[in-house]
Amino acid sequence: MFFRHVASAVGGYFLMPTRPMETIAKAQVLLLAAGAASIVTAVAIDKSSPGAMASADFACFTGVSDFIIGYGMDDAGKHRGLPYIAKAI
Repeated sequence: MFFRHVASAVGGYFLMPTRPMETIAKAQVLLLAAGAASIVTAVAIDKSSPGAMASADFACFTGVSDFIIGYGMDDAGKHRGLPYIAKAI
């Protein structure tokens, strides 16, 4: 859905909720090619590792190495709808 609106990136502001940093990296390339002046990214949990394709500019939580569920993050389709973020056990 997001990628349909890339052509209108010039002078625009976008909020793109997404999980994988690979998706953010791809979106950054497309938005810059479409004329975006700059891009700022934010995620709930930044689990970036050294050498990652991209990293977020802002994150609510960093340095998390546990498997996390809730708020759209799931464990094989389970627990995606939790109204909180939790460590899967």
